[in-house]
Amino acid sequence: MSRSRAFHALIIFSVLLAACSPQVIFLPLKTATPTLAPATPTATPAPSATPIPGAELGVSPAALRGVEINFWHGADGAQSALLAQLAIEFSLSNAWGITVKPTGWGNYYKLGGAVASAKTSSSLPDLLLALPEQEATWEQESLLAPLTPYLHHPEFGFSSAEQADFAPPLAETALTLTTVRSARLLAYNFTWARALGFESAPQTPEQFRQQACAANAAWRADADPTNDGYGGWVVDENPWTAYAWLRAFDAEPWNGETFAFNTPAAETTLTFLEQLREAGCAWVSDEAVNYAALPERKALFATINLAEVPEQAAAFRSSSDEWTLIAFPGEAGASYGADLALVPTSPARQLAAWLFARWLVSPEIQGRWATQTGYLPARLSALAQMGEYAAAHPQWAAAAALTAELGAPPLAARWGLARNLLGSGLGAVVIVGGDPRLVLEQMDETFKAVTGK
Repeated sequence: MSRSRAFHALIIFSVLLAACSPQVIFLPLKTATPTLAPATPTATPAPSATPIPGAELGVSPAALRGVEINFWHGADGAQSALLAQLAIEFSLSNAWGITVKPTGWGNYYKLGGAVASAKTSSSLPDLLLALPEQEATWEQESLLAPLTPYLHHPEFGFSSAEQADFAPPLAETALTLTTVRSARLLAYNFTWARALGFESAPQTPEQFRQQACAANAAWRADADPTNDGYGGWVVDENPWTAYAWLRAFDAEPWNGETFAFNTPAAETTLTFLEQLREAGCAWVSDEAVNYAALPERKALFATINLAEVPEQAAAFRSSSDEWTLIAFPGEAGASYGADLALVPTSPARQLAAWLFARWLVSPEIQGRWATQTGYLPARLSALAQMGEYAAAHPQWAAAAALTAELGAPPLAARWGLARNLLGSGLGAVVIVGGDPRLVLEQMDETFKAVTGK
């Protein structure tokens, strides 16, 4: 089989395998001109009615009492338990008498299957916590209710300042509400970097190359040729790693209408990583996890997400070296997580679902959610309230300081497929040794073959 077909087959297999595994206006009264004739008594204006909160949404607060809403999510483990606890707290404390019934499906793949089944039997929930690409698909299928009437409601919505408090800020026509976020960042052994002569983290791809190659040169300096491959960046083909590298080179694959992989910026990105590996400044590990590589100085850089911070910190306990989290060169990174979306039901149920969603993204609850998961809160004001947690978790604090640089992924129905292609493409170049331009062409071809676009 030719190398071209081999790479093509590899990409298609990886993608398909991954594919299987959202006033009353008062007019001024006219004053009568005085005359000698007796004045005609002026009728007293009728008192204006006090606006009822929620009237514009077709429901009064009284109609919310006793409403029970169903809340489905794909979280698992401790996060699922936290959401169950938050549902109980809201049900017992909210002023409207709303009850929330949460259902956790264990993962987002199962959640998607549950929604697919429920839409055929008209048994959809009132509120969903799901992946953005799932919600983009459901929006195309008219399964989601617009947020605009609630976002800008004077009583139940968000002010302009509150919308700007989200990271990134809420759009005027937002489809979903952002919740806590994980992030894909570089773990960096800065003690070793200083020993190599570098006083600060790399800010550009060239500075990254210099530090990675200096780390590899340190291993080559001894008499043992079997360890000459260590140092630099320990390679992984995680799709979020691929996306973060692309963002570092301004190679965003989403152009607003579709995904285009074969671009000059994307080729520059993969060529840089290919050359890094060929020079020995990046290496592929045989281990399933590589937390020990940094404290053992076998790597200067490794890519992890926020959920992996405890494991990486544990690996450093037996080392005197210190580490932190840094952005990819160019102050880039990738943040990701699940969003809240409303399902069209009745005015009362939709408002009840919105009120629970609004409570979940409040600074106080976002702070609690972030503290218990190690993720980043959706609200900047929540970050400001987490000083004690930040002091006890310096790597998390380093990630939080990068919030402005962590771009949100595309809100596109095919983002899941595109993301898997990114990981496959990264592996095809940096691990297998494929030609960057050829791999990018095949990524475009695969995307078009699967989507028909």
